[in-house]
Amino acid sequence: MIVSQAIRATSDSFEATDKAATCFLAEPSFWFPDRLVPSAWLEHAPFGFWIVAAARPRMLVELGSHHGFSYLVFCQAIQRLGLACQSYAIDSWAGDAHTGTYSEEVFAALQAYHEPRYSSFSSLIRTRFDEALSQFDDGSIDLLHIDGQHRYEDVRHDYEAWRPKLSDRAIVLFHDVNVRESDFGVVRFWEEMRQRYPSFAFQHGSGLGVLGVGTQLPNTIAEFFRATSREETAVAVSLAYSRLGAAVTAQHRLEQQAATLAQLHSTAAVNEQLRSGKILDMQQTARLRAEVVTAKASEGKAVAAVSRLTAEARRLFEEAVKRDQVIQAAQQDIADLRSVLAEREAALASSSAEREAILVVSGHQAQVLQGLVDNARNDADDVRKTALALGAELAAMRGSAAWRLAAPALRLAGIDGSQPYVGLMGRLRLRRDRRMLSRSPLFDHAWYLQTYPDVVGTDPIIHFLCHGTQERRNPGPRFDTATYLARRPDVAAARVNPLVHFLRAGYAEQTFFPVAPGVIPAATEHLLPSSTAAPTALQTVAHVDPEAALISPTLDAAPAPTESSLVPSVIVSTAMQAVTHVHPEVASTPTAPATITMAVEHSLAFSAALPTTAQAVAHAFPEAEPFLAFSTPTSVRPRVTMVADNVDMDTFDGNISTGLVLATLLAERLGGDLRLLTRKEASAPDRVREVLHSNGVNWAANITFECAPIGDTRRQVDVTDGDRFISTSWPTTRAMLNAVGPKRVTYLVQEDERLFSRQGDERLRCAELLAEPELRMAVNSSMLFDHLRGSGVADLPRRACVFEPAIPFGIPDFAPRLAEKLNFFFDARSNRAPQLYLRGLEVLAAAIEDRHLDPDRWVIHFVGGNDRVALPRGMEARVVAGLSRSDYVQLVKRMDAGLCLTYAPHPSVTLLELAMCGAAVVTNRWEAKTSLERYSDNIFCVEPDVASLSTAIGDAVALAVDVPRRRANQEASTIGRDWRVALAEVLDRLAKE
Repeated sequence: MIVSQAIRATSDSFEATDKAATCFLAEPSFWFPDRLVPSAWLEHAPFGFWIVAAARPRMLVELGSHHGFSYLVFCQAIQRLGLACQSYAIDSWAGDAHTGTYSEEVFAALQAYHEPRYSSFSSLIRTRFDEALSQFDDGSIDLLHIDGQHRYEDVRHDYEAWRPKLSDRAIVLFHDVNVRESDFGVVRFWEEMRQRYPSFAFQHGSGLGVLGVGTQLPNTIAEFFRATSREETAVAVSLAYSRLGAAVTAQHRLEQQAATLAQLHSTAAVNEQLRSGKILDMQQTARLRAEVVTAKASEGKAVAAVSRLTAEARRLFEEAVKRDQVIQAAQQDIADLRSVLAEREAALASSSAEREAILVVSGHQAQVLQGLVDNARNDADDVRKTALALGAELAAMRGSAAWRLAAPALRLAGIDGSQPYVGLMGRLRLRRDRRMLSRSPLFDHAWYLQTYPDVVGTDPIIHFLCHGTQERRNPGPRFDTATYLARRPDVAAARVNPLVHFLRAGYAEQTFFPVAPGVIPAATEHLLPSSTAAPTALQTVAHVDPEAALISPTLDAAPAPTESSLVPSVIVSTAMQAVTHVHPEVASTPTAPATITMAVEHSLAFSAALPTTAQAVAHAFPEAEPFLAFSTPTSVRPRVTMVADNVDMDTFDGNISTGLVLATLLAERLGGDLRLLTRKEASAPDRVREVLHSNGVNWAANITFECAPIGDTRRQVDVTDGDRFISTSWPTTRAMLNAVGPKRVTYLVQEDERLFSRQGDERLRCAELLAEPELRMAVNSSMLFDHLRGSGVADLPRRACVFEPAIPFGIPDFAPRLAEKLNFFFDARSNRAPQLYLRGLEVLAAAIEDRHLDPDRWVIHFVGGNDRVALPRGMEARVVAGLSRSDYVQLVKRMDAGLCLTYAPHPSVTLLELAMCGAAVVTNRWEAKTSLERYSDNIFCVEPDVASLSTAIGDAVALAVDVPRRRANQEASTIGRDWRVALAEVLDRLAKE
């Protein structure tokens, strides 16, 4: 009767509301639930029927079912509509902080009702939400109802974990969007999501949010969102479903009252029966008392017999234990003897094989060594003969009068021919030649270092200029030193670097190109011009100072020297003496003094040139200078490039690791290729794959490794229209923007780099980068995102997406280690900008002095730094650096407590890694970072003064030895374990752009 009246009242009210609202009331809206149980979802049953009819889902999933009311509403609608829909309810049916603990009867009652009615298309999955993820394919769920734990972190985690499973027509329902008490956080998360997707929220029944996540929503649902965006329609729809829901609640209340009344009648009947049987009970009581007296007498005898039997059983058990121990010891002795016997037999067999192998290898080595000895002897004879000939030639030269007269001046200026880069002119020439070779494509830095490994650690250009020519080394694969000197004996005689001469004069003279022997076919070699004629005057001056070749195309055109020349006469005189010594016929020409003077003037002016303003800025911020890019045709496959100074850095640098993971997963999502571009040093492929593997990311395809050193104008990077770039620092991001523009670049923001920059120019440039209107950003942690938005970074929600870091380490072993010391982790990276390393040293010393850290029980690991310090009271400190990624992970898993201090508004990756592995960790507060309980209760966040941090270490030590509590905190942690889940929203957004 009540339901009928409510339905009539609701129907009558439609005439007074917006007619548009009636479009979203259909026959299913007036259905009535077959089963009523206590639930906050009662008032949403009419809309639950309608949404199933309107969306017609192919797969429906509910996270959190309790008594199952909402889920049975969905199942009733699916069955009544005859939909081909698979439906799943996922719950542990154990309860949570908001619902309390469930009794087993809750699930048993639901299962008993559900199975005979809906098991043909519906399943109840009894497990945790995350554990069920693997049972569902990506893009398969059309209707998802989230009604699990209601803290903000829990709701956000559930949504982000199940987001990849949603189809392109998916709708998500959130219950309790209008509960604003205690620690309920659904309303906060709903407010965030409704800004991103079409949405509508009912306020009755604790609130129900409807979110249109799919890009291809069913027409009725899309029209529902469009219509309810108008206030009058939204009010009418809410009013209609509120009244329909009130009828369901009223009917449930009526059924409860009827059940209560029936129970009262039953209780009254029972009381009447009890009163009639009271007299009979009194008679039976007297008889029972007599039987008790008899039973107590028998009990004493039984107790004595039991005691005797218990003692005999204990004796027999102890004898059995002793026999078992003897048998186990004998079996262990037998196993040990068998092991020793097997080892000796293996050693005997191995020694025989080794002796035979040694005889074979020794014979071969003897032959090789004999050949080396013979070659060395032959080489020694040749060296002695050459040395004798050169010695005689040198003695004759130095005995000449010209040498003795010119030697002092030549040595002073560094142009005596024996050491072209010594002395005043030599140093100027070395600087000039090095600058010229650094701009030439004929000098290949990487090739030179790889071909001549003994040069590693020195400047390759300086080595080639000073030593490479004498040792007949090539500057690169496209220039052959020996070939050039063989074709140009005049260059060899003047002891000028062959590549310098070729760039200054040889190429302009077009004599020949210095390729290696065999590169030009023998049949055409005669076509190459030769240069056996005597050098010209210009060539001779170029030997002494090649810069003259750029000034004076011919000696005849050179002007006469003037008195206004600012070049010191001693330098001009020294240069003239050198030319006279090498080629006296050239020095005697009328124009020789003027040409030499101009060459020296140009050389001095070139070396003393002042930098331009652009060069001064580039020198201050070299990492921000763009690399040289050249366009290539668009590739069939997309490509993702991570750009960093170096991806082979410290193995626990979380910023680099996260950048690698994001770039790899984006390449995986796009079905494209992966490239790593570094600006300082080449990367080690094995280390890169190790970092990816430790983060739960396995990339089976090839990875392209490229290095474009800062300031190297010879290295160009190919760029296609489909390239995407991931950068991890503000200078690198600026370099990318200048090279390829903002539309292809995503800046992975993991620190507020303004905090660590010098006040002034660097801080200004960092702030300008964050304000770039077209720059996309991925921000690591909501705490950092809130800080950036609060510090004035404009339009951040439009330009940036947020993710929480994931720590995919396995669960640590909490077994107690009573026989060894406990391990304390100290993040000792003193050269890292946000690190509060010195404050950490002060805190450790205070904690030891305050007896929080006992030297007999603890050892401190200084991880990531090389500084050694003496700690109070003889505390043991171990410096740990240079670990591989896998070794670092194992180290973290063995830690019991730790100290990680950073000048940052968010938790460091190292801090979260320790907490995820069960360690009790202490960190400092900073601005809004006052508590990190949202991540783990194993984290102590206190004020950054020494006393507070020392006390917190005492609390952490107490927690560290309480293994059950530490394990419970670790298991309840909200820190993510899967990067694919953590980055799902970021990858979705980047893949669509």
